[in-house]
Amino acid sequence: MHGLKQLVYDNQPFFSSNQTGKTNRELYILWKQNKRDDIFLLLYTQLWMVLEEVYMENVIDYYKKDCYEKKLFFELVEYQKRFFKKISKYNYLQVIFMRPRNIYFS
Repeated sequence: MHGLKQLVYDNQPFFSSNQTGKTNRELYILWKQNKRDDIFLLLYTQLWMVLEEVYMENVIDYYKKDCYEKKLFFELVEYQKRFFKKISKYNYLQVIFMRPRNIYFS
């Protein structure tokens, strides 16, 4: 998955290795049960990458099609708007995702 294991924050792996092998559905169930920040961040990142691949393959399909990942991602976005404003790892992810987007789509 896109080098998630290479992502480092404060000289530590960004994601706990025991969660990185799970599917998005498994992570979503875990996250809904306990709302842990580390699971949220991993799920958010994986969903972002899935949606990015769909977008890059066919932009029109990205906007026309409705998929599980898109619904779930928007649910996470709404959650993060309420609860994640000052979490440094989340802010770090935003920089990683937004910088290339701004370069390519500005």
